[in-house]
Formats: sequence, C-alpha cells, structure tokens
Amino acid sequence: MAKFCEKCGAQLEDNATFCTACGATQGQPAQAAPQQAAPAQGGAAQGFVANMPKVSANDIKEAMNLETIKNLPKTKDKKTIAILGCAALLVIIVLIILFSLIFGGGYKSPLDDFCKGFNKSNSKLMLKATMPDDVFDAYVDENDPDWDDMDDSLDSMKKLVGIKYGDDVEISYKVTDKSEISKSKLKKQYKSQAKAWAKAADGSTSDYYPTAGYELEVEFTIEGDDDEDTEETTVKVGKVDGDWIILDGGAFDSLTSGSSSLGLDDLDDIDIDDYL
Repeated sequence: MAKFCEKCGAQLEDNATFCTACGATQGQPAQAAPQQAAPAQGGAAQGFVANMPKVSANDIKEAMNLETIKNLPKTKDKKTIAILGCAALLVIIVLIILFSLIFGGGYKSPLDDFCKGFNKSNSKLMLKATMPDDVFDAYVDENDPDWDDMDDSLDSMKKLVGIKYGDDVEISYKVTDKSEISKSKLKKQYKSQAKAWAKAADGSTSDYYPTAGYELEVEFTIEGDDDEDTEETTVKVGKVDGDWIILDGGAFDSLTSGSSSLGLDDLDDIDIDDYL
C-alpha cells in the first residue's frame, strides 16, 4: 500500500520516516485536542465562589499588614486583593450597623414625624414625637385613645387654620443652627419630666433623663393654597431611653394650641362653623 506525506501529500517509501519533498517527520501520533473545562453548575456566581482562593487566618493576618495595604495598587496577587476587598466590605457593614445602633433615626426624626403626622392628620404619629416609646405605650394602655376621633379633631383644626392659609395646609421646617445641650443641664431642666415619665411607664427616673440633646434654631413654615408664613423658633430635642423626641416645641407647640403665632388671633368675627 502506497504511503503519502502527512503534510504535503507527496508519495513516499513505505518505511520513510520523513518527507523527501517537504521534510516533515512522519508517523508521530496525533495530539489530543485540549479538553475544555466543564462549565460550573449554578452559573457564574457559583463558579466565582468555587474558584475563590482558600484563605486561612494567617493569610488574613499577612494581607492586613500596613506594607501590604500600601502596595495594594501594585500587587498582582489575587488572593491578597480578595482578602482586602472582603475585609473592607466587612468594615463598611459594621460601621453601618454601629451608626444605626448609636444614632437611630437622628435628632431630626421627631420633627419629621411631627410634620408628617400633621400633614397626614395622624395624631398618633404627632404624639409619639413628644414622648419615649414605652411612655407612649403606657399612655395608650391607660387611656385607650380613639385615634379616629383625634384625627378628626386634627382635621377640624387644619380647616380652622385654612381660614387664613387656604386649603391643603401643611407644615415644614428647616434647621438653621444647632447647639449641644450638656447632660448636666438636661438633667437639671427635665428632672420633673423624667419623674413623670418614669411614673407613667412604671420605671426608674434615671432611665428617663435625656442622655443627649440639642437646641435647634428652626425656620417653621405653615403653607396653604392661598398664603404661607415662616417663623423662626427655638426647638429642643433630646434622646430619652434611646428615643429622640421633642422636649420643647416652640412653634410646634403653638401649632397644636392655636396661638397667635399662626395668625389666628384675628378670627373673632368669623363663623367657625362655616369651615368645620
């Protein structure tokens, strides 16, 4: 049987080990084609996890040293990059958790709740802005308030305010300045209030002294479809038993009492029933 060159096809002697035409070596076994790696089951995410470098406690210790961190932009070690990336993510998560635990909703949260409660005729939300949660719960247990009735009363008051400002009356605020109130001053100023809260919640007076507080300079605005007014007022907020609340409301108090700061002192000649 005739033999031909495996490369150029020239006819060769049966025992030829190379081609006399092109010089190609004959008779070498064909190399097997490299097998492709089977795709990881579960998609790219599982593949990424499967290919992550195994990390020991010692690896983490070495990766976290100052010299490694300084040279991070130059390093090509994927394991070091992965370790530092995970460590940075962990630090961010811990900081977010700590911030939430320490600061909660923040010192502005009771003002936000008060305004939201008024604008949505939610008397419950307004009241919660002025007392700690467990004191509020004790108040509800003892008085069993009719929230629907209280919301209706709030609606009626908003209609009264609307005589001056028009329909769709809403309130808003802007903090223009703040100063911290010392713990000793807070304890002195709110000693009697702490006792009252402790009595209402059947707790210890020491638990209801404000642990932090601010005196806020606030631009308080009330606005309707026809008119609006902005008043500068001072509001004190404090953190009591872990909750930020309004301690002294300034214009926020005058809103609920219907004082002259809302421009309601000149309504003697108006028939209120026409608006309620």
